[in-house]
Amino acid sequence: MKIIVPIRPRSVAELEILLRKIEKQVDIIEIWFDTVVQELMIAPSLIHQVQSLLTKAKIEQQVQLLGVCKTAAEKGAFPGTASQRVELLTEFLKLGGQFVDLDITQNSAALISQIEPEKLWLSYHDFQTVPTDLADIKASMETFTPQLYKFAVTPQNQEQLDRFVNFAKSFDKPAIFTTMGPLGLRGREQLKPHTWGSFYAISSEYTTATGQPTLADLNDSM
Repeated sequence: MKIIVPIRPRSVAELEILLRKIEKQVDIIEIWFDTVVQELMIAPSLIHQVQSLLTKAKIEQQVQLLGVCKTAAEKGAFPGTASQRVELLTEFLKLGGQFVDLDITQNSAALISQIEPEKLWLSYHDFQTVPTDLADIKASMETFTPQLYKFAVTPQNQEQLDRFVNFAKSFDKPAIFTTMGPLGLRGREQLKPHTWGSFYAISSEYTTATGQPTLADLNDSM
């Protein structure tokens, strides 16, 4: 299972601080650009700075970089348009980032198609419940042939959680499955055998989703 650490810096200076806090070897660092967008406009070569900072922080160079830029509806803070977000993420890929994550409900088909499939993580988020049409959502996502699928949902009861776990068990492509909310921890434990990767925050201070575990939790489980 891949270990993914999300970081949400408000400046390049804070980005360096956060990278230095990652003491455990991780596979992928997910960088949220919505809170550092103003600095990005001034210094679009941020990705090169990130690579330099990774070296300073003594993180192995094989770590891959995943870029996200989220709207308020996705629990982010990007103030611009959807096309501006995709433009920013496209630049991130040109400068050396490996992947970007786009939510299928927050981006048009035309915008999603601008990202090369082998660099696209296509995701679905539900911060309220587990939808009943997961199979239909999967079919819609398949039209873009993404590198990876991601489903993050919020089960409200055991029946919803069981339904989501069964969906994950039957999934036939590389995918990340995670749960949020009161049943988030239970769900993530049940999903471990079926998920390609899991998200671990640097610490509880830096979580990017409700109930998200931390690197300390990962250390405790090993």
